Amino acid sequence: MTRKMGKQLDREIDAALKTGSRSSALQFSDADIERMFRRRGSASGDLASTILGDPAYSRRFKMRGWNTMPTMLDTADVAIRHHNELGIPTSKHAHRLRADYFAGLRTRFDKEHRRVVNEAERAHGSNGPIISGGMHEDWPDAVKDRVRFLAHGSGILAKAKALHEALSKTRSPAFR
Repeated sequence: MTRKMGKQLDREIDAALKTGSRSSALQFSDADIERMFRRRGSASGDLASTILGDPAYSRRFKMRGWNTMPTMLDTADVAIRHHNELGIPTSKHAHRLRADYFAGLRTRFDKEHRRVVNEAERAHGSNGPIISGGMHEDWPDAVKDRVRFLAHGSGILAKAKALHEALSKTRSPAFR
């Protein structure tokens, strides 16, 4: 989604909320998630950086054996090999704390996803084919964008949790 489309969608959501739209799926009940959703159209344009709050998670490095340039979310080897450039801590305890934080945030995303899908089904019906994220094709674009954001965000948080769990258990001498 381009930055211009994100701003246009935000205006549509604000207008729907002012006119008393029949769907409470247009608002997140969690203020932190709402703030992340509003920031998603920022200059970086990268959802992982927006949700995780650090552009280092999206930095790509050339790695042997990869035909693409992976990020640390793709493999913990990137974080181990480039930890100085990325500025990540070398304390295993710090990574355990980060894994716990991202696990809790993912739980909040999943809970919010279930709430938004249930509200949208109640307001807009469950007719039509189901597309990714548990949403229906005939739902308004504003609702589908919110459901999509929550589904993708949950996946990104799962990757971040797995990364930090791997770094908390690594046998690399760089991490103590």
